[in-house]
Amino acid sequence: MRIIGNFRSRNREAVTYRQKMVFRRRLKRWLFIILISASFTVGFTLLLIVAANRVYFLRSNKNLKAYEWLQEKVLKYVSISRNKDEAKKEEFVKPLYEYQIPVYDGAWFVFEDTSFLDKKSQEEVGKFLQRNSVYIIPAGHTFDDVKSFYKRRLSKYRWQFILERPNDDGYLVSGIYFVKENLGLRIYTLTGKDIWYEIIPKEYAESGLKNREIKVFTQEFLVDVASGKNLPPESGFNNLKIPSDYSVQIQQNFITNLNITSVFDEQKQLVVEIIPYKLTEKTEETVKELTKEYISTKYPQIDSIEIREQEVASKTYKAYKAQFKINGEEYFVLGIKKGGVVYMFDFIKNDHKARLLLTAWLKML
Repeated sequence: MRIIGNFRSRNREAVTYRQKMVFRRRLKRWLFIILISASFTVGFTLLLIVAANRVYFLRSNKNLKAYEWLQEKVLKYVSISRNKDEAKKEEFVKPLYEYQIPVYDGAWFVFEDTSFLDKKSQEEVGKFLQRNSVYIIPAGHTFDDVKSFYKRRLSKYRWQFILERPNDDGYLVSGIYFVKENLGLRIYTLTGKDIWYEIIPKEYAESGLKNREIKVFTQEFLVDVASGKNLPPESGFNNLKIPSDYSVQIQQNFITNLNITSVFDEQKQLVVEIIPYKLTEKTEETVKELTKEYISTKYPQIDSIEIREQEVASKTYKAYKAQFKINGEEYFVLGIKKGGVVYMFDFIKNDHKARLLLTAWLKML
């Protein structure tokens, strides 16, 4: 029993010792937190005192000018910040603000007031102004001045000048072209007294709007062919037409040689040879084989020839077309079956107009 009593006594002493140690650790922790808090409070109080003394120092009579100078600077900064967006809008071409195109000095916006327009016209102007704008050049200035201004100034806004197309190149594509990121910008004039701005895709700007020029030319040329004059009867195809401003000379032996020349430029000449082959077997395959035979005889340097059937408007004709290149230049040969004869249309000097003429003729056959 004495042993058990001693064990219990020692156990109570060990528990008391642990409790004392835990209490001491907690006391140290709270004292540390109180010390840090007191230090922070004292430091913050000192900072407030220093700041208050500084303000008093600036506002004292002795330093009144310094205070007023500081106040003026602050007010000016606030004023600039508030009017930052308005200042940008006044500097850049309306309404293409986001593209950062500075206004030419003294030029004024044509569509500043559209209230006099009817509702439909206002809608059309609104659509136009999504990617375009128009300004009037101030008196005493020329479009050459405008071009110099933008070639010099636009680089500030990361627009890079890439090319210029002169005004005699046609109003559809003339002007100066710039690119920035994936955007293109064309600046041009119609009368010499105005400035037109057009936002276009980057690739269009890089080509100087060649795609638009080709598209418009294609439409005009096809219309000219459709409304033009017929080939002479001795050509054998007087249902085919050429533009009214073109002349045709015919040299006829076994081969009918058509020299189709622009009235305005004798250098722009289309040479088309029409060679007749009488058929012994009136089959579609014969037309295709004759076309292939003609090309291999006339152009032996061609290794492989792909000949495709072409659709024509009339059921009385059958046509096959071959397209190939010699020394980088493109050629077309068209085999046309008419009655018991196959005619080879050989476009010797092929260019864009020759392709368009061929396209128009296929629709007329």
